Amino acid sequence: MVFTLMSVVSSFLLNFVELDLRTLIANDLNKAEAGYWTAMTFISKNYMVFVSGLLTLYVIPQFANIYDKKEFKRELIKIYKTILPIFAIGMVAIYVLRGFIIDVIYPDFIGMDPLFKWQLIGDFIRLCSIIIAHQFLAKGMLKSFVITELVSLISFYGLSLVLIQNFQTEGIVMAHAIRYVIYLLAVVVAIQIHFNKSKSAQA
Repeated sequence: MVFTLMSVVSSFLLNFVELDLRTLIANDLNKAEAGYWTAMTFISKNYMVFVSGLLTLYVIPQFANIYDKKEFKRELIKIYKTILPIFAIGMVAIYVLRGFIIDVIYPDFIGMDPLFKWQLIGDFIRLCSIIIAHQFLAKGMLKSFVITELVSLISFYGLSLVLIQNFQTEGIVMAHAIRYVIYLLAVVVAIQIHFNKSKSAQA
């Protein structure tokens, strides 16, 4: 029930925000620009769904039986050392091959080329964040999950409104990257509070 509610909150709110921002781009800039961003998010979502699925299978069981902050940090560092280098190589490969990817998937969408850099940076920071955030799922921390998701979505929406005005479509992927820096900080704070409470309860 908790996992279902988490999924509903995340997917429903994200779809609502993305739809509103897509409409904003189409109205304030043009439909072609909205199409470039939609195409960029489609590519991103496909590899992130794959990576997130693998993480869920591996990370949640690892975190489920960890109740000590030091042990959690050790496990987190081990996961980072295993996964992040592989993901980083993949990100670099996508960036280098972005022209080829556009030609194969979206031949007429050369205008999405400038979006790759910020999208990939944001997705890398996102991966760093969601690895830690799997602790929410492992421990059923619904409140922390909802609060950090709201922080992420609100910051994304607010930053997008500002940055689109100054950087046009590229502004929304810049907002995507900054959003996940904020989300990462929020997740770290939430996990810190969780372990502090657990320590106090055991004292």
